[in-house]
Amino acid sequence: MSSKPVSFIVGPATTNTLVRKRYLIIYFFLIWVSSIFPIFLIWSNVANKDYELNLFKFFFFLPLHAIGWYFAWILSALISSKILLVIINLIHKPREGYFPRNPKNIDYRFWSLRATVKKFAIWVCHNFPLPWLDILAFKLFGCKINFNTAVFDAWVDTEFIEIGKNTIIGQGSLLMSSMVTRDYLIIKKIKIGDNCVIGAYSVISPGTIIPDNVSIGALSGTTVDQILEPNWVYLGVPARKYRTNEYLSMEESDEEMKRKSAELKQYLTIEEMEQLESQQELKEKEKKKLFTKYTTQYLNELLDQEKQLIESIKTEIDIHEIRRMKRKLTKLQEQIQKVKMKLSEERKTFTEKIKIRTTNLERLKEREKSLIKKIDKEKNEEKKNELLKRLERIKKRIEHAKKIYGIENSASKLEKNLEEKNQNSTKSSE
Repeated sequence: MSSKPVSFIVGPATTNTLVRKRYLIIYFFLIWVSSIFPIFLIWSNVANKDYELNLFKFFFFLPLHAIGWYFAWILSALISSKILLVIINLIHKPREGYFPRNPKNIDYRFWSLRATVKKFAIWVCHNFPLPWLDILAFKLFGCKINFNTAVFDAWVDTEFIEIGKNTIIGQGSLLMSSMVTRDYLIIKKIKIGDNCVIGAYSVISPGTIIPDNVSIGALSGTTVDQILEPNWVYLGVPARKYRTNEYLSMEESDEEMKRKSAELKQYLTIEEMEQLESQQELKEKEKKKLFTKYTTQYLNELLDQEKQLIESIKTEIDIHEIRRMKRKLTKLQEQIQKVKMKLSEERKTFTEKIKIRTTNLERLKEREKSLIKKIDKEKNEEKKNELLKRLERIKKRIEHAKKIYGIENSASKLEKNLEEKNQNSTKSSE
């Protein structure tokens, strides 16, 4: 069966896709059920009252009655859709994952059914010019969202979405917790933190996690399961870090600096390139020092917790408490392994960079030796002066490289500390 996306010109504020003609009877059922209560109100308020004697009273109160009937229609549409959705979820509970795009697949079929049930109620809410009606519909259908979140002009899925406080979703933006590809339906939860801004016509893919104080520029997009970092501005497709999200801040990300430096390298001299590299190296060193410092502190805390848990397990008598503490211990050990992996990866990258730097330094020294030999053999004064100038430049580059490529013993110290902690943790576990 083919699928039909929701129109971007008119219709409900959702990106859900549904199977054609399969669930058409549900529309008629929901429209019929939702219209019973407002029709009853119209009949009871108009047909049973004698307005012929006072036409002024009839026309004066008619707009108020019309608004009340419309609200009754919205509420009856929301309640009837919610009741039907609860019944559908009891038969088959919604879940995250990758599912084949096939009507025979139960997850794909029930996803289409849920989309059909919610579509009419959201359409009714969205066509009334009150933004909080959209929020009410999203909250009723399971989205975690606050009333101070602006989503009126966005296209938002109605399940597996969590949006924090004071977050703005730009006009025409797509929040897709479900995405239909060629062969698969992807359903993954989207989490957006507090004080975030999603730019106009941006696309947030399933599984995206956006922490607090993140701004995504207009016409940007995230990939499936992309995890962003807090307090940053992101641009492009896929979204990349641009600069820190602070007032009057001009601090650029490493990716942006590398991109700009790659563009500028063709216009720079050797001395300017070396100066730029030295600035980048100093920043990287500071970041690595902070990373190793905080991760080692965190690792020490985790290892202390592990030691305390092992001791408490030995002294505990209650069997249920021992089982609970053992489960906690396994989770803690998994976390310790993750932190150790991060530190080992950092160690590998550090050693690789050291190798590259030492090879560059050796090449410069070889060039210095070859130039000294050429100067000794050269008899022409003009050529000899040129070679001497080149030698001075290479000597400066060697001194500059020694300053930048100063290999520290932090990596070896870190490795020794890790080995000691590993030995202690194995002894305590035994």
